[in-house]
Amino acid sequence: MTIENLDNDQIILATGGYDHTIKLWQTHSGICNRTVQHADSQVNDLEITPDRHLLAAASYQHIYMYDLTSNNPNAIVNYEGTSKNVTSVGFQQDGKWMYSGGEDCRARIWDLRSRNNQCPKIFEVQSAINCTCLHPNQVELFVGDQNGIIYRWDLRTDNNEQLIPENDAMILDIDISPDSNLMASVNNKGRCYIWSLETGLGDIATKLTPRHKFEAHKRHALKCKFSPDSRYSKYRNYRPLTHKKLGLNVEAT
Repeated sequence: MTIENLDNDQIILATGGYDHTIKLWQTHSGICNRTVQHADSQVNDLEITPDRHLLAAASYQHIYMYDLTSNNPNAIVNYEGTSKNVTSVGFQQDGKWMYSGGEDCRARIWDLRSRNNQCPKIFEVQSAINCTCLHPNQVELFVGDQNGIIYRWDLRTDNNEQLIPENDAMILDIDISPDSNLMASVNNKGRCYIWSLETGLGDIATKLTPRHKFEAHKRHALKCKFSPDSRYSKYRNYRPLTHKKLGLNVEAT
């Protein structure tokens, strides 16, 4: 996770893990500029607001918000109400609301403009949620769960559509290309699935058409990510291996 320092325009890397800390690093020097204690839980996910002012840390039963523009070591907002781990967090492009997914089988929309930390929308599925991905159109949230189901949740209508790429597999990550033309998902069997996306006009839902399926890794594929120009996609697991398939850049670490 990277941000741009508001004072000197240096790129800063934010990391978090099981040592109950969040650290901000200078990427050009490897120097840790700041360490924030995150004592209540491990850090499951990190995301920075579009204005680069705040950092959200997904944790056990909470999402903590930290101020990146000050030296305040404490969270300035505590979003609670989740009974288990929050596994995924992200923001609407204008920073008006935040979305999250968790092991309590619920995806949530949080109103960042409300002083009451309100959660006006909740979408419940049948299994723990591993990942969430907001479509660039900002009105459809894709949710992947441990039952191997991808849900397309329409935030305008609350309607949803289910997609099962493979039986007896867990969806571990989902990503959509910046140009909105492709969606990728990876699972615990190391397989990658690619769909073409056709965004509907008005209130018409996005149409998904299967495009590719291939074995990206021999074991769990943990993450997938499209490049900014939407030409390549990277996939990550445990093994030190780099290879290409179907015109996609596939990388494991």
